[in-house]
Amino acid sequence: MIHLEHQEALLMRLLCGFFGQEQVIPKMSLFAVCSGTIEGGQDERAKRSQCLFTVVDSDDQPKIVFDFFSGFDRPFETKDVEGQQFIKPTLEARGIRYITMSIDEFSEITDPQSALDFYHWLKDKVEL
Repeated sequence: MIHLEHQEALLMRLLCGFFGQEQVIPKMSLFAVCSGTIEGGQDERAKRSQCLFTVVDSDDQPKIVFDFFSGFDRPFETKDVEGQQFIKPTLEARGIRYITMSIDEFSEITDPQSALDFYHWLKDKVEL
């Protein structure tokens, strides 16, 4: 069984609704997402690094990794730095997008009163 925090479980439901349940895989290691090929002797580090949600295509090839980060108005957590310095470049070298979302962004996306929805938020992230 996979343990998810409340916000993580909500994000998983949102991603499954958007991409399809079969396309969203929770908590894969970076090593697994990259098919076990990490340059520079970083295999152990990649095995310890988790990708919160990985979206795969119809051929089960990873295309996007989603993760939360602490946000701009809070101190950065160690996992945020790890994500930007190791996970993001490792994924991007393989053509896999690494998309992060702050808790504040997620709260706004899931707020029925908000003008921001997941589609438009994602479109802005992908077009950057």
